[in-house]
Amino acid sequence: MGMPSVEPLLEDKAEFTPADILRPAAFPHPVTELRVQQTNLSWIVLTGPYAYKIKKSVAFSFVDQSTLQRRNALCEEELRLNQRLASNLYEAVVPITRLNEEVTVGGHGEIVDYAVKMKQFEAADELSALLKAQAVDATELADLGVRLADFHCLCRRKRALGNCERLSNCTTQCWGAWPPCCVILMRVHDARN
Repeated sequence: MGMPSVEPLLEDKAEFTPADILRPAAFPHPVTELRVQQTNLSWIVLTGPYAYKIKKSVAFSFVDQSTLQRRNALCEEELRLNQRLASNLYEAVVPITRLNEEVTVGGHGEIVDYAVKMKQFEAADELSALLKAQAVDATELADLGVRLADFHCLCRRKRALGNCERLSNCTTQCWGAWPPCCVILMRVHDARN
């Protein structure tokens, strides 16, 4: 995904890596592919029908995922938040377990980590790919911006991070800069609040 690798802290007793589940038998459903993508914060294991987002054991100034308990709570919160706009994609938080040295998703034994289980979709259906293919026009982007701004206005409380300036600073610290389309959406949101 073009981001630098971030090694896990590996403080957890049962040091887990995605390599532990890169076999079809590790999943409770048929598997048509097995590959891993990663960000600074997560590994995403793609299986064909489902994607499993596993939070890395890392700590930054804006998020602490350094313990199993924190990663579980963050998975639960990600599921809760994202089901509001993408309930057809976000399915569940599932344990990753180890029993007799075999690691499985949703299995039995010691819980070594958690994952957000999502329906997998093609990379060509991601907004960045649709923009590159010029399959999204300015009206659709404006409609998306308005929908997101309205959604945020309806939320009971302001973002936990505060205003867009603070969010932008955190994002810049981790990834370098916001893409121009995100800057526009943030301005729409701030203008409506």
